[in-house]
Amino acid sequence: MKITRNLFTLLAVAVMMLTTVTNAQAQKKPSKQKGLAKEIVATWKLDDIDIKLDESKATDDEKQQFKTLQSTRDMMKEQMKKQMRGKFSFTFNADNTYTSVSETNGEKKEGKGEWTLVGNKLSFKQDNAETDTPENFEVSIVDKKLNMKAPTRKGSNTSMIMKFVK
Repeated sequence: MKITRNLFTLLAVAVMMLTTVTNAQAQKKPSKQKGLAKEIVATWKLDDIDIKLDESKATDDEKQQFKTLQSTRDMMKEQMKKQMRGKFSFTFNADNTYTSVSETNGEKKEGKGEWTLVGNKLSFKQDNAETDTPENFEVSIVDKKLNMKAPTRKGSNTSMIMKFVK
């Protein structure tokens, strides 16, 4: 009788310990992401590319050149979309790591690193990067698409916006 009671007590303690360990593991890494950062956590594939002119900074001549070159830019944009649509993706993880995958001419490349989001500024720091300077993008989610606006190059008033879908 005493052995049975001790065995039952030991079994009850083991079940409680197992339950505690299982609950601790289930709660180990809750996502701390909120708002836009929480929405970004997913795998996103490139769907569209757009090129915009910041008219508030452009001169009248630059605005005219932008309009004149619109058909050439549209052709280039369509060619880029054909080559890149669905062949470029980001996977943003809740632990602020990311993986990027691109495929060009049948060659697959993968990048890994860390991402941070402050307001609508998304920064990437690639593992093994040659520089410590992160890449920065303005981001938004519109119509279930992740829009990433590439930084405007110095001396340019145009920007590229990449649109990703889940």
